Amino acid sequence: MLRYTLLTGSAEATYTITGSVSQEPIGTHPMFGSDGSYSIDADEWKNWKLWEADPKDPELNGWKPDCDDASEGMKKYYAYRNRGVDDYLLGTVTMRVTEEGQSQPTLDGLGRIQSPAGAPSLPDGRNWLLVGVDAERVGTSTWKVTREYRASGAGGWDAEIYSKT
Repeated sequence: MLRYTLLTGSAEATYTITGSVSQEPIGTHPMFGSDGSYSIDADEWKNWKLWEADPKDPELNGWKPDCDDASEGMKKYYAYRNRGVDDYLLGTVTMRVTEEGQSQPTLDGLGRIQSPAGAPSLPDGRNWLLVGVDAERVGTSTWKVTREYRASGAGGWDAEIYSKT
């Protein structure tokens, strides 16, 4: 855990950064993405879903995840699944920013992509998502507000899903 204090305007903010891992579906691993060494295209994922639901589905026209017509990526994915590998651990970063001030907390931006002041830069097109807001009133007029941000995986949070539109 990394902790540092930064002056932001007239307020002092404490930043706490924690690294951990989260369990993610193996099919979302970057190796199977469009830039990965074992990329799998959308049509082949569609075939996989059909095959997984019913290997004899007539829409498959004999396609199997290990057939000659399957990509090397699908064959690799199928090999992992046959070995019981359904998930992998993705390294993640969480940052908590705590500030004290006179203003009541706002929940604007919760669940949305954010660019918090003082946050460390992230590699590979990653970005931050505001995932939590905690507030405590101290005395009669001071609020202690903590905002929690989660870093995305490579490529960033999907802007269509996590931006105000």
